[in-house]
Amino acid sequence: MLTKRTNWFYLIAVIAVIGVSMLVSPAFSEGQGGTSKEGITVHGHWKIEIFNPDGKRASITEFENSLDSGTGQMYLIMLLSGQAVYGNWGVELDASAGTKPCDDGSPSSCKIGESGGYYSTMTLNSSNLNVVGNWSTAPRRVILTGSVTAANASTIDTVKTVSSYCNTTDVSISACRSVNNTIWQNFTSATLGTPPSVVPGQLIQVTVTISFS
Repeated sequence: MLTKRTNWFYLIAVIAVIGVSMLVSPAFSEGQGGTSKEGITVHGHWKIEIFNPDGKRASITEFENSLDSGTGQMYLIMLLSGQAVYGNWGVELDASAGTKPCDDGSPSSCKIGESGGYYSTMTLNSSNLNVVGNWSTAPRRVILTGSVTAANASTIDTVKTVSSYCNTTDVSISACRSVNNTIWQNFTSATLGTPPSVVPGQLIQVTVTISFS
């Protein structure tokens, strides 16, 4: 039996792929009398809050990003065509120049994943990512929330959400979330025009809301 979370994920997949088709196909974008109509758009609204060790908020940065035009679209099509099984979510925060904000034995991007998930190619810096989906009533959206503590002084200017899949269809979603044959794809990504800065010991709180219009 499909869980609410599973149903919600497939709703995201269906709407996103329909949206991609509507945005690129004249057959979908023209109404009666040749009137142009907007297609469905997938939105990723980000909020990155930086907190000092005493709990005081040092900064807040909000911005939008969208479905990755390459791997994000490919990933959804594989799921909808039965060529893959969904696994786990992840969030990555990075610096394109200078010192990276987290540490894996050396400076690295900050990677936040779900507790109990399998992250074969990602060394997590935090496993407190929470995934909540509302698929039955409006507004229909999925919200990812998590946090990580900065290890280095850095400027975070590159972010992305990622999701894993198993490239076989003979496993369940619950099994794919815990096996070592998962593959990771970018789902949404963005380069920030006004990036937030962190120093060691500050908490980075991330909220990503994926919605549709």
